Amino acid sequence: MIRIFVNNIAFYIKKDISVLEALSFLGLRVPRFCYHEALSIAGNCRICLVETDSSVKLVASCAQPILANMQIFSNTVKVLKTRENIMESLLINHPLDCPICDQAGECDLQDQSKVYGGILSRHIFSKRGVEDKIIDPCIKTIMTRCIHCTRCVRFASEITGNTFLGTLNRGRYTEIGAFINFFQDSSEVSGNVIDLCPVGALTAKPYAFKARPWELRSIETIDLTDGLGSNVYVNLKELEIISVLPKMNPNVNGQWISNKARFYVDALQRYRISSGYLKDVNTSLKSVSSINLLEHIINKKSAMTFIINDELDMNALRLLKKATNARHSKIKVYNNLTNIKYCNYYVNQQYKVKTIESANMSCFVILASNIRVECAVINIKLRIKAKSQRIKSFNIGQRMESFFPTNFINVTASMLIDVIEGKQEGISKIIFIKSNPLFVIGESFFQRVTLDKISLINFLTKYNANSLFFIINKKCNTEAIRYFNIKPITYGILSKLNGCINFCLLEDNLQTRQLSRLTILPKIWVHTHGSSVATACDYILPVFSYFESEGIFMNLENRPQKSVKIIEHGAGFIYSIFEYIEMIVNSFNINLKKPSNVFNALYYIDEIIKNPELFNKFVHQLIGLANSKSIGLGTYSIYPFKPTVTDYYLTNSYSKYSLNMLNYSNTKKIHNNVFLSLPL
Repeated sequence: MIRIFVNNIAFYIKKDISVLEALSFLGLRVPRFCYHEALSIAGNCRICLVETDSSVKLVASCAQPILANMQIFSNTVKVLKTRENIMESLLINHPLDCPICDQAGECDLQDQSKVYGGILSRHIFSKRGVEDKIIDPCIKTIMTRCIHCTRCVRFASEITGNTFLGTLNRGRYTEIGAFINFFQDSSEVSGNVIDLCPVGALTAKPYAFKARPWELRSIETIDLTDGLGSNVYVNLKELEIISVLPKMNPNVNGQWISNKARFYVDALQRYRISSGYLKDVNTSLKSVSSINLLEHIINKKSAMTFIINDELDMNALRLLKKATNARHSKIKVYNNLTNIKYCNYYVNQQYKVKTIESANMSCFVILASNIRVECAVINIKLRIKAKSQRIKSFNIGQRMESFFPTNFINVTASMLIDVIEGKQEGISKIIFIKSNPLFVIGESFFQRVTLDKISLINFLTKYNANSLFFIINKKCNTEAIRYFNIKPITYGILSKLNGCINFCLLEDNLQTRQLSRLTILPKIWVHTHGSSVATACDYILPVFSYFESEGIFMNLENRPQKSVKIIEHGAGFIYSIFEYIEMIVNSFNINLKKPSNVFNALYYIDEIIKNPELFNKFVHQLIGLANSKSIGLGTYSIYPFKPTVTDYYLTNSYSKYSLNMLNYSNTKKIHNNVFLSLPL
């Protein structure tokens, strides 16, 4: 702690911070445009100038470190007059189009000009115009408004690693733009430049001219498009979702979210199934009210099999598991995940998302994972760690387009086991000679090796006890599927079913395609949207979406989080997935009151949801964990690892119905075709 004087008042404050950070900590608001906590210091807007005793001239507070006994003045006449002049220079070429600007009402330039702006302008010449750029399918650019704060440029180069934006020309002709005026494969997190831009130069294209900030109400919830569960704000105008913005949470996503989380919500507002459908004798679907259709299904009183994916919330899974464990139950439940051959539940005590940037590690080993598309926000954290501390990274088994230096090693599962056991001497030495290697393991690893999490981690720590582990899930509630030990369905089980209910299945799954070809059993499709698989089913039931019902979801670090009911669906007789399951289970008169240790262990989840800070302190004592010492390899394949994500923007059961995600997907395909057609 050192002593400083701010406006002739003494304060004690910690060392090694800038003057701007010190003043902000003391509650003094210092204007800024180029400064951002997550980016490097640029110091080019000059609006944060303050007066100090160590310099004759005014200094940029964002770039000036504090010194012992420093005298700082933030409200003198000299400082205020300088800020007024700087505001005048920033507004020389800025257009006066605030009434039609989407940033109006939440624009930093508006706020600062109201406080520090002058009455008159000495500029008598015409304003300069700048051509708009094409940088992203969902980012609208009006570059005449740009004040050259370079936040977007620094974000592209420092956070994403892909310099899709840069500073062009010099002097009065300076402008921000792309190096080529063409849709690029910018990044999976490029939409964050919309939040970074302090003016209206970069705004969201899908939500242009739809609402003003004072018309919106904001609700906190979580993103369910990947396994991280990023915290977000959902902004609503009446019953319409206008935008999704990141919520700062250093324990999970920090201050970034992916493009999929930001722009996919248009899928929940169009082409929805609004009533039930029943296939008649002519094999054509006719509209029926959902409540009558549900009664028709329940009255059959036949055995029922639930086929689910890993986007079902924990309350629904708990009810299904209780129903299947009940005595004389005719209800069964399976998951349709071909790539999950392990169901033992493991809580990783060694590693959490929060500690990626602070933990002491020696290298990354990305094991059979394309981390950039499986979890884009985790990829950002790994890249920042690798670049800031110059940590080596090894990409083993599956090639990925990384924006930080990696050493790719192409091995099969059998060769990989030899590497871990030290039989591949050259590769094994590189990895295990390090003191604390971090293994980032993708789901495609478990396609080729029949190991559960506990056996895998025991196997790795056998050869390096200090190894750290991080297992990536590309879906929002895969950990809950493993916790409840819900087995995957096979074609042999499918062919023997008497009836099945399909909840939110993906068409690109092998089991789903096999299910659509079966003609013997009555099939029921439960989803917000239809598909080619839905038309092959005998019944179609509409259901509430994520934002229309509540649920508990467990992310890839086993952190339980609760999604909030945001909007009310206007259609009648539509229920949530949990309500559908409850009505069907109750029709079988199953006794669900039998106590079970499995469900008693779920009480800690409710406590963590009430107080999220308990997650970092809680000592997990789950069933079977302490007694599991297995290090058996099981079986492994000689074939290469296969990617689990074919198209990043269409992996979610809702995002594939989004026009914004289709635009991103098509843009990426066009970019790849253009790149491949270029002469060598």
